[in-house]
Amino acid sequence: MKSIKNVLLTGCVLVMLMPGLLLAQSGAVTQVKLSRFEMQSSAVVTASGETLSSAGYVPANYWFPVTVPATVLTGLVANHV
Repeated sequence: MKSIKNVLLTGCVLVMLMPGLLLAQSGAVTQVKLSRFEMQSSAVVTASGETLSSAGYVPANYWFPVTVPATVLTGLVANHV
């Protein structure tokens, strides 16, 4: 009996959430292709996450250029590190 109640309750919750989920996806999605990034060890970078995330951040030391998709290992190999 509990399993039937759980199924009914889950179904009711999904029905109540469905309109919100549909409306949330109704806007146009814009995709931007990102391919050029820079990487640096967290042991070297002393700036806070908020500072790193700002548009005007200028690094105090050299960051290695990487092209994505890539792994950290392929980025290091590409930069001869």
